[in-house]
Amino acid sequence: MSGGKVEVLWSPTDDNTFITCGSAINLYQVETSAAHHKHPETTLRISDDKYAVHCAANSEIHFIKCAAWYPKAEPKNLLAVGQANGRVVLTRYYQMSDKISLPSVHDMFVLRLLSIAETVVFVVKTVRESFGDPGDDELIGKEFVPRHSRQCNFLAWNPEESHLLTEGLEKFRNDACIVIWDITSSHMTSDNSERSRYSSSEHGSVTRPCFEIGPGDTCSSFAWFPQDARTFVTGVNNRYLRVYDLRDTVKPRLVTPHRTVCGVCVDALDSRRLASFGESQVAVWDVRSFDRPILTFQESKPVAKISWCLTRPGMLCVLCKESPSIRLYDIRHAVIVIIRDSTLFQARPGMLSVLCKESPSIRLYDIRHAVIGSDDIEPVTIDRNVQPCGQNPLSSFAWHPRHENRLLAIVSPNQMRDMVIFERMPLAWSPQFNLTWANGKRTMNCVFGGPFDKLDISARMRQRALAGYGMQAENILHNALIVAEEKHLQGLWKWISLVRQCQRKPAPSSKRGPVYNMGVKQILKYYTDQSNTMESDQAYVQWQPSDGVAFSIKHHYRSQERSLALALCGWIPDTNPTEFNIYLDNLTENGEVEKAAAIAIFTLKMKKALGILSSSAAGATNNGNPSLNAVAMALAGYNENSNTLWRRTCGTQRFQLSNPYLRAIFAFLACDTEFYADVLEETEMAVQDRVAFALTYLPDAKLKDYIEKLTDELVESGDLDGMLLTGLSSEGIDLLERYVDNTSDIQTAAITAVFSGTAQSSKDDRVQTWIYNYRMLLDQWALWHQRARFDNVMQMCEPGVQVPPQVYISCNYCGKSLNSSSRGFRLPDRMMFHNPFARTPQQQRHKISCCPSCRKALPRCSVCLGLLGTASNNASPGEHPSPKAGQPKLSPHQDWFSWCQTCRHGGHAGHITEWFREHVDCPVTGCTCRCMAIDSAEKAACS
Repeated sequence: MSGGKVEVLWSPTDDNTFITCGSAINLYQVETSAAHHKHPETTLRISDDKYAVHCAANSEIHFIKCAAWYPKAEPKNLLAVGQANGRVVLTRYYQMSDKISLPSVHDMFVLRLLSIAETVVFVVKTVRESFGDPGDDELIGKEFVPRHSRQCNFLAWNPEESHLLTEGLEKFRNDACIVIWDITSSHMTSDNSERSRYSSSEHGSVTRPCFEIGPGDTCSSFAWFPQDARTFVTGVNNRYLRVYDLRDTVKPRLVTPHRTVCGVCVDALDSRRLASFGESQVAVWDVRSFDRPILTFQESKPVAKISWCLTRPGMLCVLCKESPSIRLYDIRHAVIVIIRDSTLFQARPGMLSVLCKESPSIRLYDIRHAVIGSDDIEPVTIDRNVQPCGQNPLSSFAWHPRHENRLLAIVSPNQMRDMVIFERMPLAWSPQFNLTWANGKRTMNCVFGGPFDKLDISARMRQRALAGYGMQAENILHNALIVAEEKHLQGLWKWISLVRQCQRKPAPSSKRGPVYNMGVKQILKYYTDQSNTMESDQAYVQWQPSDGVAFSIKHHYRSQERSLALALCGWIPDTNPTEFNIYLDNLTENGEVEKAAAIAIFTLKMKKALGILSSSAAGATNNGNPSLNAVAMALAGYNENSNTLWRRTCGTQRFQLSNPYLRAIFAFLACDTEFYADVLEETEMAVQDRVAFALTYLPDAKLKDYIEKLTDELVESGDLDGMLLTGLSSEGIDLLERYVDNTSDIQTAAITAVFSGTAQSSKDDRVQTWIYNYRMLLDQWALWHQRARFDNVMQMCEPGVQVPPQVYISCNYCGKSLNSSSRGFRLPDRMMFHNPFARTPQQQRHKISCCPSCRKALPRCSVCLGLLGTASNNASPGEHPSPKAGQPKLSPHQDWFSWCQTCRHGGHAGHITEWFREHVDCPVTGCTCRCMAIDSAEKAACS
């Protein structure tokens, strides 16, 4: 080509063959590294393991402007070459099986003068291929000559009707700028003198094209549409893009004015999308909306070439002049929005549906990644640069037609680079916790999840769900046992369990009534106005020391609210010695010896505490703990005198103890004030025990300050133990939100909201979001049974919430539901069937016999001929027990409607079941349907 520019073209039929087209046409064969040793003088390294072997060259066609490779396998290796004078020459290269090539055109005349023996010796060469086969192929050497001599701008073969070759020409008077030749045509001239310069064939020149388009215009670019062999797009006069159809070449089908009319190319994998460039701007078009480009890219330099990847949809490659790098645009991620006179409606979040007037189709656009700030939506694309040949400016490039993302870039005839463009490898976790990634069109590789030392929170949530976490509304301890190894959840489930225990107890006789499903702050009236604050009574409690030693009196604070709050903390009051001793014994048996001893000390029962420590030290309950005998001995030496050595030693040495309850014991005994700050600040002690201690020993003002301070700390840290204080109030929801932010454990947040929620808290958007997302998460894991059980638990915990029916029986006449309760009204008595044997109103069962809407009679049972909706009259006494209070009054299964999906005959489920135990045919007389044989389960049983 003129100007030193070199083009490169891959063979459309041979994977390892390409040509370079400049001042001459050179043929190369891509081989492995072994070829370097076979042909070192004609080999060019183009990658780490590939070499381009120079096979043939054709320098006899002068003034080459462009070339195009025939797209079909036959005739093989046919090339069309365009010249500066507008002529198009057909040539080819051929390969001989015995490694012998025929001579060139110049040699043909010389060979005629030689003998046969000399000819055989002469034609043996090391070159395996050559251009110009003077055999019987009539196409080789054929020339196509325009009416007037002018420059050829491009050549393009029709991808389907491959006998059509398009040539683009410069403007000359009123001549057409686009001519389409039929290479099989025989319209030739008799002048062969000029043709003999370019071809070894003696065929004539074709001067009459099949089609002439664009009279008086100049054409700069051209591209066929791959899926429509009769349609093409072209850029003319440097300002128009036109789409023509060969069936009507007078007027273009589509026209749009734009300055980007060069290098037009159609995406081979999406014929509705094309691209073009002009100066330093690249435009992407959609032929469905051809009035303006859907995407534009501004480059820093003038653009030299653009091309779509032939194996990867939506990848556009752009090469600028004097640039060493190629820019790749991935427009599959672009948001393409076409603005028209249309009706818009929302299909789903982020999905825009467009219905155009008088259009039979609806178009969908995903705008989730769009930047919406004006009337136009700016698309989002992914671009990157590749630099194949270092800092050397590239001349051209070519995508391989079959190999995925394979690109051949060329700097000069002696410097090329064959490379594979590797795409970004997206990583994704599947719902079953498998790591998945993909590389182009290659098979996805999955790493199946195995046992890990520390599970991700999503894996732990799935394990819990499979174990039934949150699926037991009655057995609360079952949920706590599932998460026994997760200590941060134990306090939460203890609180939920204590709340349920308080529910089972009779409500306290206070003015404001029972307050269940709440936290300590609600019970103590901290969320009410100041006029309704709690008032506590001060009580004097004596020590119960051992060996008759007398100690001073301690102050306890008591009220109905404090008693209820202590019960919520799990403490049993010592007013009932029997229950209190059982409570301490249970703690000891469960291995909580230190806690049992601490509660005994806090309730001023020194002898009981010493007995717990001594008996536990002798047993095997506390293996690995410090000797409890030594602790018991230290407690036995307790003295109330603040100046004694015992109190000073305990006050300083208690920090050496590892157990927080033992430290709290000595802090309580060594405390000089009545506010017990050392005990309350023992952060390793359970929150419910610290709160219970504060409820016992702090006055109202100090108690409120401490509760508020502790609540702020727990809410700020997202500690679920704070639910004991807040309940599911607004503060409790804030605490759950912080917990979810810290741990992403949406499962626990949703379950907590269900188990401890109230009607007011369930209206919070955050609570509804947690529950909804957890249910969707169970669906993604395909845990359908766990999802259904969780929905049942939601219904049990919120009996006032009625789940709307999803399946119902409709009337055959009006199509409305036969369930009157779904519409919120009660049927009149005349439409009800009353059981005359009912003894009480609670046992009375109403059965409808007609449609509640249109009052048409219901169908009859095919067996008993009774109206469906009435009792089947075959129930034994006691088979239909009256439902309990608060439970829905469901009809027994044998009274349900049942019918065949083929013949539509049916009846009471109990009657139909009995009938088909002995029959296969339909019970309706005259019906030939074999209902039982149609059933798939019956077929499986028979097979």
